[in-house]
Parts: sequence; C-alpha cells; structure tokens
Amino acid sequence: MAAGQYEIDAIGDQVEVVRNRQTGIAQLLIKSRHIQSWKIESPKLVFHKYGDRYYLRQIWDGQSETGIQLAKWQCEELSPDGKPPSGGPEIVVVAMT
Repeated sequence: MAAGQYEIDAIGDQVEVVRNRQTGIAQLLIKSRHIQSWKIESPKLVFHKYGDRYYLRQIWDGQSETGIQLAKWQCEELSPDGKPPSGGPEIVVVAMT
C-alpha cells in the first residue's frame, strides 16, 4: 500500500478494512493464525460446511508444515434461519494443483 494516511475499521470480529483517506482505496484484512501439521503432501483448502454454505477455515500450500487457519466467521455459528447449527460442521477438503 502506498504511503499516506489510513483509517482502520473493524467489520465484525474477523475482518478489518484499511482505507487510504486521500484516495479512498481500501483493502480487507482477514485475521488468521499459523498452524502446524506433521505431514502435508499437497496444497489444499479446508472448508467447514453447514447445509449449503461453505466457510474457508484453512489454507495449506503443500510445501511446508505450516498452514493458515482463519478465524470462525460469526455467521458460521448460525444456520440460515438464525439459530445455531445442530451438530458440528462437515469438513470439506479441496485439493489444489
């Protein structure tokens, strides 16, 4: 991002918007943390699935034992009818090449 004056606003607990005050150009920042695994063979994305909704939770590049885990979204904790989902999420793994 170019030098200048910026403002940072939170959008919920997991996302922040960084906006250049002069140009109005903004970028989203998603809060995450690094996680470790002993054996990652290929790059992949891990989603939590509730009904027909998917929430990206982990990103693995397949080249190291460190991945990125994204924080839970508030809407992930509610079903489409606004109630907490029954049971846990279905885990969906998408292999990348």
